[in-house]
Amino acid sequence: MKKQVAEVQANCPKCSTIPSTEESFTILFAEDRKAPYLAFFIDGTLPTNFKHARMLKKTVKRYFIDGSTLYCKGFNVEPLKCLGELEAQQVMQEIHAGECGEHQGIKRLYRQLLNIGYYWPTMKNDGYNFVKRTIHPPSNGYIWILTATEYFTKFGIPTKSSLTMAPHLLTSKILSKMVHEYEEGWSAHLLDALWAYRTSLRSATGFSPFSLVYGSDAISPVEITIPTTRLSAINDLEWDTTSCSDWRLLDLEALDVKRVEAERRRALTTKL
Repeated sequence: MKKQVAEVQANCPKCSTIPSTEESFTILFAEDRKAPYLAFFIDGTLPTNFKHARMLKKTVKRYFIDGSTLYCKGFNVEPLKCLGELEAQQVMQEIHAGECGEHQGIKRLYRQLLNIGYYWPTMKNDGYNFVKRTIHPPSNGYIWILTATEYFTKFGIPTKSSLTMAPHLLTSKILSKMVHEYEEGWSAHLLDALWAYRTSLRSATGFSPFSLVYGSDAISPVEITIPTTRLSAINDLEWDTTSCSDWRLLDLEALDVKRVEAERRRALTTKL
């Protein structure tokens, strides 16, 4: 085959000449994890590799397509939009350290991705590697840290309950991470840090502070760039002022029930 290819190129006058700079292009191929599933659903084709084909048959029951968009059936019944590698990196960057990022830990980042409505098979490991790579050490690389006790002001801090201090500790933790990243410009991102805290689910209640005030979850900025299932469903419907008002009233009617459930969960967490 190699000899035949050489003969064809030698006989072709266009192949023997060097193309100009204007005619030269660089083409990069990146393997998309969604491609095998899309090919199966659209064309009914399986991977040529026997092991890959068998694995796809085992896992394909959890997936479905809507047009050309691949979704995964979540265990909480809500469908999750499947992302490619580049989209996954963009989403993790925005949710973790973007304009409205909370600089969450590994578990919280993974949970936030699922709650918003995104999914890819290696999401948990990718989130672990992403957070591990972006965390700034508190010591800024110093080996030795000198500590000193100030005895005269040590006992001047009034004692408060853990429930009162918890939100302040969380926001302080977020701000400390933002100081390491933005240094002198951290104050400009104060509102972003507060927004990230208020729109993220709290483990004690199972709800975000935003949803307990307004009755519905906030739309993350990254959801506008890469639409999730709920935004795609909203865009497909024809909304008017009356229907939006009716749905809004339903959210407010269920708000008291949601607050009671949040208080019950918080009380159980306090007992534990």
